[in-house]
Amino acid sequence: MFGRRGMSVLALSETKMKGKGECVFGSVSGRMSGVESGRAREGVALLVSCEVRRCVVEWKEVSPRLIWVKVKFRKELWVFVSAYGPGSERNEEERVTFWNDLDECLQGFGANVNVVLMGDLNARVGDEKIEGVVGVHGVPGKNDNGERLIGMCTEREMVIGNTWFRKKEIHKYTWVRQSGGRVIDKALMDYVVVSKVASSRLLDVSVRRGECGGMSDHYLVEGRLRVGMPWARSRKIGEARKVLRVSVLKNRDKMGEYQRELGGKWNMVKEQMVVGVEEEWQQFKSAVVGSAEEVCGVRRVGGGLRKGSEWWCEDVRLAVAEKRCAYEVWLQRKDRESYECYKEKKRDAKRAVREARAAADERWGRQLTDNFRENKKMFWKEVKRVRKGVSGREEKVKTEHGRMLNEGNAVRKRWAEYFERLLNVEEDRDAVIGMDGRESRLNVLEELNEALITGEEVEQAVGKLKVGKAAGVDGCAVECLKCGGAIVIEWLVRLLNVCFANGQLPLDWMSACVVPLYKGKGDKYECGSFRGISLLSVVGKVYGRVLINRVVEGTECMIGEEQCGFRRGRGCVDQVFVVRQVCEKFLAKGREVFWAFMDLEKAYDRIDREALWVVLSMYGIDGRLLEGVKSFYRNSRACVRVGNSMSEWFPVRVGLHQGCVMSPWLFNVYMDGVVKEVNERVSGTGVSMINTDGSEWSVNQLLFADDTALVAVSEENLARLVEEFGRVCDRRKLRVNVEKSKVMRCTRLKG
Repeated sequence: MFGRRGMSVLALSETKMKGKGECVFGSVSGRMSGVESGRAREGVALLVSCEVRRCVVEWKEVSPRLIWVKVKFRKELWVFVSAYGPGSERNEEERVTFWNDLDECLQGFGANVNVVLMGDLNARVGDEKIEGVVGVHGVPGKNDNGERLIGMCTEREMVIGNTWFRKKEIHKYTWVRQSGGRVIDKALMDYVVVSKVASSRLLDVSVRRGECGGMSDHYLVEGRLRVGMPWARSRKIGEARKVLRVSVLKNRDKMGEYQRELGGKWNMVKEQMVVGVEEEWQQFKSAVVGSAEEVCGVRRVGGGLRKGSEWWCEDVRLAVAEKRCAYEVWLQRKDRESYECYKEKKRDAKRAVREARAAADERWGRQLTDNFRENKKMFWKEVKRVRKGVSGREEKVKTEHGRMLNEGNAVRKRWAEYFERLLNVEEDRDAVIGMDGRESRLNVLEELNEALITGEEVEQAVGKLKVGKAAGVDGCAVECLKCGGAIVIEWLVRLLNVCFANGQLPLDWMSACVVPLYKGKGDKYECGSFRGISLLSVVGKVYGRVLINRVVEGTECMIGEEQCGFRRGRGCVDQVFVVRQVCEKFLAKGREVFWAFMDLEKAYDRIDREALWVVLSMYGIDGRLLEGVKSFYRNSRACVRVGNSMSEWFPVRVGLHQGCVMSPWLFNVYMDGVVKEVNERVSGTGVSMINTDGSEWSVNQLLFADDTALVAVSEENLARLVEEFGRVCDRRKLRVNVEKSKVMRCTRLKG
């Protein structure tokens, strides 16, 4: 109906759908507003065409009875309001609340905004002309809601469009009550109301009795407006982006075709001279992404283009069309025979829909079973969708001062400013690194620092990648590398060695795309209620894995036993076990033990990069290996993806990259210096224990990545330990979060 009638905006009343957010009806999408819990009741929705969706400035769900959308056509602003008024059977308080909400809503729109109010208002305005509000073509009958509507239109300078166009009686009434195929009551209760300044743009308002096919006792009310054409595109947030259909590569034939396509391009490149880093990367990227696109194709994400309902099929379409034809015949004849025919076609349509839904559910069940066996990620994604539903996020955000931003460029700029400030936590001082006398291990690690990258290292790094992860800004997915076989490995060896020899990276590898994800609590329009997830280049991750494997190999033996985070064969449970054992042993001896659980504020984001390079060189990492690690941070930058559009790029000058495979171990090395410096300054403050073989060991710090537990046998020793830990962290430009840090005293209760 939406496409057949050439509609641009459709207002729905009494949808009885719960929740707020995006909704999809067949191939048409929009937004809905309903009750959050309890019995399904009330509910309104607005559906818009693809052309109008591209012009949307703002959506607002006011209540389960009220929703509006603001649209910009050329330089004109239009607001379309969908309202569902409470009937006379509802209590007075509910009716007063609705009309107050509607009046307040209309009052909030500026004088330069053209307003169109649509919906089932359960109001009867009568056939008496009221200058500038009600025309001479109304229908008899007036009620309390009608008086309220007339009063509001008079005050807000609005025109009730239904009453201004000469129509047949059958094209005036929007609601009928029937019994046995006979009409026993009828009324005009569904309206198109427009601002007086836009009334000349209203070309017609008419009732289309046959469009709903008898599914409701209300008829479709159709209004025609003249607006500025062509459609203005006021924002780019809703534009679609292309994503490779890499799931196709699961098919062995497709994988073989992809490898042959890529192999042909590699055979041409490997005979050529090695060129610069950026040129080598562009050759690799265009070959891999181009081959994958040729073999797999692409899919569009976003942009408002939706698939139809899964159960809708040709049989259902024909059954519904026959029912509509029978309904139109009955509207014309109004006899018993046509009514019985319509009822039969209606039953047939319901049966067709029921069978189609059952078949779709069966297909969905089979797909879910297959996903559980082969792709658990898709299985749980589908389960979550069914349990919680799909709610679209409004692309608007508040400024620091609480002002709401709706326009695409302003929204993207706000997000970019927020993350630029968040990711660049700078202080006007240098980090002070102790341990100046530590023994250098440059000679020991010379081979790791300078040796060229081998195929075995690259193959191991590619094998560590997890499929199903999002690609970076280059669009190269994990599956493109894993399914490329020996060709990709050989090509990557050449590319990575060019980067390693020059100590440089392609710009794509230093670029992060930050996607804001709601934390699940707080204001959904505040930037602080979101955490940023960085999407990095997959090929850059392979290079980072190769480098960090060498760093781990060279520094693992130097990292203290206190650290269990991101170390082979260790984990958080080991530290929990140690805490429990220490407490149990001390309690068994009737002694007390004191703990301080220290939290570092934005630990990874506060790492001073220059200080990190100094620490790495003190641990023996130097030469090409150190330059390779540094190259990831020389010109690092980020942008924010809002919807399907990107913000401007901004530099990231401090901290470790979020989502980078190197960051956890680099932090471990940096933090190990803190542990050792604290031990040197406050030795003897921890707890001493004796092993079964008689050897004695002492511990005052337990770490799992950036989470630290300090332990001492007395309050005084713990106070010294906490104070010194804070001092050392401060010298290294790390900050202790006092609010989240806690102290625990472990003692046996008396009595």
